[in-house]
Amino acid sequence: MRMVLIDADILAYQIASSQEEVFEFNGRHVLHADLNDGIKEVHNAIEYIVEAVDADEFELFLTHPFNFRKEVLPTYKENRSGGRKPMILQGLRDFMLEDLYAEMWHGLEGDDLIGIWATDPEADGERVIWSADKDMKTIPGLLWNAEDGQIDETTEAEADYNFFFQTLTGDPTDNYKGCPKVGPVAAQRILDKDCSWEAVVKAYVKAGLTEEDALQQARCARILRHGEYNFEQERVTLWTPK
Repeated sequence: MRMVLIDADILAYQIASSQEEVFEFNGRHVLHADLNDGIKEVHNAIEYIVEAVDADEFELFLTHPFNFRKEVLPTYKENRSGGRKPMILQGLRDFMLEDLYAEMWHGLEGDDLIGIWATDPEADGERVIWSADKDMKTIPGLLWNAEDGQIDETTEAEADYNFFFQTLTGDPTDNYKGCPKVGPVAAQRILDKDCSWEAVVKAYVKAGLTEEDALQQARCARILRHGEYNFEQERVTLWTPK
């Protein structure tokens, strides 16, 4: 049995954006989107995804309005606030929650839920992640490749490498900075020599920062894995180096 874990944040946004049309009436321009058409596209997209990855079933994952990373770094994703969202985005999200039983849990991004589901050691059968988000390469498991449509496997060692890489370089899209003056080339050089938390901390200290600074960035970069969220208490176990 194979289940496909769908990044519903991206799916809903893409479809909601694609449904917007501008109509002109006597010089007046009106932006229009039909929620029912959007819902049809959601069904079509899910059918395509399930077939593309040869899955037996699917699960959708959405981001909760509250994000635990805001308590780690108050400016996390602050750069995204204020922009206009597609007109039917909330309607599609509501539909996914109410009719397709999408998963959404307090404090978590959809990415975190996907990471938890994908790394569950007691899961029945295979679980394949469907997402175009590069951060998914920090999760060990099977990942649909947006470029060639193939399914690639990320080993735990590769996932940890990518996680440390993100911790060093940061992510301007999510508004966490990483280690000053450490770009992709420098990060690769550091981790190819020594892929360890100690090497990450050493880079931060060299830049005039502390291990606490490195840990703050790591906790922003970390997509949760199995065991890092208590569903009964709805509480995250923040990543701590072993």
